[in-house]
Amino acid sequence: MAKEGPIPLLRLMHGLGLHMCEAAIKSEGLRFLLNYPKDFKFDLFVNDFMVGPCLPAIIMHRFKDVPYIPATSYNAPSTGAPVLGSFAYSGLVPNHVYDVPEEMNFVQRVKNLYYDVFEMITHETNMHPEADRILRTLYPSAPSTYTFYKNVRVSFINANPIIQYKEPMMPNMIPRLPQYQFLWKFESDESKLPMAVPKNVYIRAWMPQNDLLAHPNIKLFITHSGLLSTQEAIWHGVPVIGFPLFADQFRNINYCVAAGIAKRLRIQNFKANDLIDAIKEILGEDNVALRNVW
Repeated sequence: MAKEGPIPLLRLMHGLGLHMCEAAIKSEGLRFLLNYPKDFKFDLFVNDFMVGPCLPAIIMHRFKDVPYIPATSYNAPSTGAPVLGSFAYSGLVPNHVYDVPEEMNFVQRVKNLYYDVFEMITHETNMHPEADRILRTLYPSAPSTYTFYKNVRVSFINANPIIQYKEPMMPNMIPRLPQYQFLWKFESDESKLPMAVPKNVYIRAWMPQNDLLAHPNIKLFITHSGLLSTQEAIWHGVPVIGFPLFADQFRNINYCVAAGIAKRLRIQNFKANDLIDAIKEILGEDNVALRNVW
C-alpha cells in the first residue's frame, strides 16, 4: 500500500466509501432503524464523514429535518472541506494521501492541486452518482446524496494546530447577528456554497446597489471600497465597512475612516470578531459613523 501513488489511493478510498454505502443498505441495524414510526424525531445525527454519503442521506430522507453533524477522525480531506465549511488550500496543505513535507516546492504544489482537483471531480462524477443509485434502491424519489450536506450546521474535525498543517479556517459569524438582515451580492449559485446560508442572509447574483443604498432600511454597507461604491454610500448617507483590495480602494476607505463614517478591515488577517465588533460599533446606540455621514 505504501508504494501506491496518490491516484490509486484516492480511487481506493472512493471505492471504500461506496462499499460502506452498500454495507449500510444491507445492515440489520439500518433495517431496524427504518422501521421506527414515521413521525419519530431524532434530536441529532452524528456520523463519520469518511464512511460515505449514503447513511446520512438515508437518515435525513427518512426522518425529516434531522440536525446533522459530520465528524472526521483525521482532519478534513479536500472533498470534505466544502461540506465542513472550509476550503481545500492546495498551495498550503498537502492532500491527505500525498507524501510530501509541509513546505512544498512549486512542482509539489502543482501536483498537490492536481490531486485535490482529481479527488473532488471523482467525488462529484463517480462517488455521488453511485451513492445516488444505492440510495434510490430504498427511496426512488430521493434527491441527490449531495443535497443532504446542506443540513450541516456544525462539524467535528479531529485536528489540533499543534500537530496539523497550518491552514485558515472559515469562521461562522452570521448566526451571531440574527437581529440583522444581510443582502449579499455573490455571483454564483447559492447551492454551490460550502455551507447552508442562514435565513437572515439573502444572496443574489445582481442587485441594484444605488437603489438599495437609497432605501431607508439600509443601515450599513460592506464593500471593497471602489470609488463609485464609496460615492454612492456617502451620497445616500450610509456608513461603510471597507475591505480594500486594489488601486484607489485604499485611499477611498482611508478618507472615509478619517471622516468618521467608516471602519476599515484587512482581508488578509481579519477575524470573525473583528467584523462583528465593527458592525456592532456602527449599528450600536452610539452610532457615531451614522451621525457623521449626515
